[in-house]
Amino acid sequence: METRSAKRRKLRSHDHSWGNNTGEDRITDLPDAILHHIFRLLPIKSIVQTSILSKRWRTLWYTFPDLDFTTIIPSGTALTKFVYWNNLGNVITQVLSLRDKLSDVRILRFYACMSFSGLHALIRSAIRLHVQELDIRVATNDTFNFPRSIITSDCLRVLKVKSYPGFRLPPSRIMTAGFQKLRTLSLSFVYLDNQSSLLDLFTDCAFPQLTKLHLDSCLNLKHLRVGCHLLEELVLENCSSLQGLEIAAHKLETLKVSSCFDAFNINNTWLQIDSQRLNTIVWVNNPITSKSYIQNIVCLHEVTIGFLLNQENLDVDKLQNVSTFLSGLSHTESLTLESRFVEIMLKNKPLATIFFHPFMKLKSLELRTRDVLGFGKFTQDMPYDPHTNY
Repeated sequence: METRSAKRRKLRSHDHSWGNNTGEDRITDLPDAILHHIFRLLPIKSIVQTSILSKRWRTLWYTFPDLDFTTIIPSGTALTKFVYWNNLGNVITQVLSLRDKLSDVRILRFYACMSFSGLHALIRSAIRLHVQELDIRVATNDTFNFPRSIITSDCLRVLKVKSYPGFRLPPSRIMTAGFQKLRTLSLSFVYLDNQSSLLDLFTDCAFPQLTKLHLDSCLNLKHLRVGCHLLEELVLENCSSLQGLEIAAHKLETLKVSSCFDAFNINNTWLQIDSQRLNTIVWVNNPITSKSYIQNIVCLHEVTIGFLLNQENLDVDKLQNVSTFLSGLSHTESLTLESRFVEIMLKNKPLATIFFHPFMKLKSLELRTRDVLGFGKFTQDMPYDPHTNY
């Protein structure tokens, strides 16, 4: 049996040997894949700082595939920040130029102020390194043409482009020649002066593997057709010139449309949706279209509605358009109505009658309003269903 004094001697011996430890580095010898995984948990500035430790760490930085420059938050005066944002593009281009052709870039994200030539050079460098995810937010002096080097990339899987003041897309015949492996596409601030109708762009031929599509602030976009067979999520925002929208994506599960359609030419607007797997719809800040064709939507689980309606302009035709639109969503199990629509509905009992009748599968109903008294009177006349949560 070990005595107490023997235990104390053993502990002192262990402490002494630990104090004389030469500080063996057990991290550097880890495989590259593990160290790169650790890098992904750090801001890129900290990753760059490790490159001064040794040649081994410098190589790890040069081969790190996920370059997220959005984690850098500049400090100092407004002038200092301005200089930083204007120089960042050149820094990124230099970082890419130092990489070997065998050191591919998987992800590249950045926000910067750049010239047209600088942006195109940076993108060409990223494409040369087989970038798979490209997330760009840039400010330029004027609108620029969409870089065609992106279109021909065989490696690109995710593309997000947001530009101030905006950019122009090439003709559809050029766009449809690429993007054969793209899965996610997000475009913001797009000028469509010469092609206001995108009826043949978002098809299976042009985007055979696209699953997520986000279009924001597409200026002068009047007619849009989306027919990608594998598409699962579609988001449209701030397309205020839109007059006609057709969605024929049979695997679509989520649809979000906000601040779209031409409110000044509402009599010529129309909507057509054919998607039997559609599960979630968010439809807010949109005027009522004059025609709605909604069919085969039988799997709806959650719907949020917030029409742009004016009490002064509400007539029988608009009420009928509301009824037609809502009847196409009658299979939903959960329904949320935004305050503006609810408050107008409270003042128009015929609208309430039109609204409540078709929803036979409804289990949850949320009405957002500040008109408490009006809501109280409304609920007295509302048909009661013990299976619905109000």
